[in-house]
This record gives sequence, C-alpha cells and structure tokens, in this order.
Amino acid sequence: MRVPSDHSDPQPRASVLTRSVQDSGRTRGARYPDAPFRHLQRLTDQVGLVERAEGIVPRHEHGYCANDVARGVVVVCREPSPSQELIALGRRYLHFLAQAQTPDGRFRNRLGYDRHWRDQPGTRDCWGRSLWALGTAAARGPTRDICEDSFARFERSAGVPSPWPHAMAFAALGAAEILDRWPDHSGALALLSRAKDVIGEPPASTVWPWPAPRLSYANAAIAVHSTDPDKVKAEMETGNVPETFPTAIATKFNWTSTLHLISQNGLFEFIPVDSVVHGQYVTSS
Repeated sequence: MRVPSDHSDPQPRASVLTRSVQDSGRTRGARYPDAPFRHLQRLTDQVGLVERAEGIVPRHEHGYCANDVARGVVVVCREPSPSQELIALGRRYLHFLAQAQTPDGRFRNRLGYDRHWRDQPGTRDCWGRSLWALGTAAARGPTRDICEDSFARFERSAGVPSPWPHAMAFAALGAAEILDRWPDHSGALALLSRAKDVIGEPPASTVWPWPAPRLSYANAAIAVHSTDPDKVKAEMETGNVPETFPTAIATKFNWTSTLHLISQNGLFEFIPVDSVVHGQYVTSS
C-alpha cells in the first residue's frame, strides 16, 4: 500500500552541531548538540535492538522486545539528519516490528536470542509503542520506502481495539504523527477518539486531577491525552507548571536502584524514558 499522493520524498537537512527546532512552521530557536548514537549501535545486531546491557556490553541472553525496538524507530525517524548507518538501523528495527505484527494487527513483544517468540500477540504496551513508531516513521521517515511500509503497517493495526490506557496513549502519539501529515486520515482520527474513551477524563477535584487512583509508568504519555493541551503546553514551556499538574510532581520523587522514581507516599512512579514524551509534547503543536 502506498502513502497518499501528497507525500513527497523527505528532503535532506544539513547536519550541524547546533540546530533550531522547527514544528508547524515555527522556529523555536532551541540549540542542542548532535545526538550520540554509539550505544544504540552497540546494542543493535542483525536481528534488532538487544533489550539489556551491562555497561556497554549487550546482554544477549535477555533477547529483544518490540517495546525497545519501537523506541529505536522513533529515535531514528525524529533525527533531523540521520546518517546512512542510522537509516540502516531504522530499517532493521522496522523489519523486527514487521515480524512482531500479526495479520490481524496485534503485536508480539519478546523474542529470545534463539529467534523464538516468548509470548502471544496482544494489544498491550508493545502494540501501542509499535503504532507510535509506525506513525512516526510514516510521517517522518528518512526514505520513501520506510514511509510507505510504515504507513501500511500503521493502517493494519490502527483499527484494533485495546482496553489498556497506556497502550492507547502510545498508539495515539502515532496517530497524532499521521494526522500532522494527513489531517483527514480516518483511521488515526478514530484511534484518537478511542484513546480518549479508554484513558478517561481527569476528575474535577484539584486534589488529585488524574484519571486513575495511582500514577504508574509513562505518566507523561497519559498526561498528553488527559489534560487541556493548550494550557499544559503553555505552562510547560514557561516553566510555570502548577503543583496540581501530575507531570510536575517529579520534584517530589526519590531515585531507587531500579531507576524508577517512587514517591514517599507510594502514589506514583516515573520511568526516566518518559522524558522523550515530555520533549515531544513541548516541541509539538
């Protein structure tokens, strides 16, 4: 399946040590160095992205998971000027997701180093993160073949229902990428509508303005879909985030040896990888 005809080949962008972040036609003037990809390259073999490492040494005995491979796709496709080596990694990650995707649109997650799947297809986090990755690759992929294949695979899975709020939040991020490029895409619009229903609305009380009694992992992904986006975006950009806003409570967290942030009262936790969602939200319209 080909992407809609208004999709043009991605234009190469100059690689410089400092760039301006451009979203929706606006230049924000943020300057940052080129991202290092050495560790990502070390963790990638001919199959995919090895899930764990000890220092700089990949731990192959733990195998691979679609969750991490999907994150790899997002990293590659959001890089403004990826090298050919990085593009090759992106293709490898997408091939992994293609093997994890079933004909009915669900996804497996864990693949052993012996190349045997360890779980059954489903619509939990790996499904949602894969849709995030496919939507990002369809809209931002560095080559036309990556865009076209990702677009087709996104459409295969976008109509699959999931009862899991986090999975729907991740999938909705992929849908948002599609809609940023193709605003009338019916599958992405329907997915966003289902995500809103599954995630739910935060209660009116300002004591605990969250759609669940406890925060868990990937809180930022939920926050993107369960708050007033214009208000929260403005607050996050100015740094004036009220204490009642759940993603601001990181100031009350303590580090633990498992690299989770756990609150003193046990009401919430935060995984550092969530920071990519914060970054995408702040720099997106």
